[in-house]
Amino acid sequence: MRPHRRRGGRLLFGRTRPAAQDTEPRVAEVLALCDRDLVPLPADAVPGLVDAPALVREFTALHRYFRGARLIALRRTEARLLAVFRTGESADDLRVLRWATGPSGTCRFLDALGEGDLVTPPGQDVD
Repeated sequence: MRPHRRRGGRLLFGRTRPAAQDTEPRVAEVLALCDRDLVPLPADAVPGLVDAPALVREFTALHRYFRGARLIALRRTEARLLAVFRTGESADDLRVLRWATGPSGTCRFLDALGEGDLVTPPGQDVD
């Protein structure tokens, strides 16, 4: 997965776990914070990003209900950070975890209802 660059030289990496694993993943197995030199940072390095109790609850529920859920994208919008998970066979089988982001680099986990924030930019006509 491509990293999502955060203010202050921090990167949020998303990774997928092998499908053969029988246990439910933990947040740290899918989302990881690193510095510019790719040195892992503690979960609380960006408060509210990967350490929020509400995120842990939603992430656990997502993987408990959708056993094959896998992260397919991290996307930044104007005021949101989105973690897009494929939950089924169809391209429309998605669940989106979302955070509110502030201008100073602050993050606050919101919920797992971010499908409405996942807007595909309009296509371009090319001659």
